[in-house]
Amino acid sequence: MPPIVPNPNQEEPKVGDRVCVMIDGGRVLGSVKYVGIFDPYPGSGLWCGIKLHLPLGKHDGIVRGKRYFTCEENHGVFVKSDKIITVGHLSPKATGKRLIPLLAK
Repeated sequence: MPPIVPNPNQEEPKVGDRVCVMIDGGRVLGSVKYVGIFDPYPGSGLWCGIKLHLPLGKHDGIVRGKRYFTCEENHGVFVKSDKIITVGHLSPKATGKRLIPLLAK
């Protein structure tokens, strides 16, 4: 599967945006819960804390003892802001069942 190629004209992600990220070779949907500096990598630009729709993450929003956002265990990941694709700012009711959490590899 080809990598996610961000649109250079895409705006910076915002908290609440629905996004697509690559996890273990598959595209996974999630929601942006945090945008800002990620202390483990200071000076490396903006990072997004993503709450994944499936338990494919690494944490629950706490990294090295600091809470950046809240989500279920193994649903949280941090991704550089330029490595995600925004798919909308929609409520779950608005998406219905047409968007699935793990897209085809």
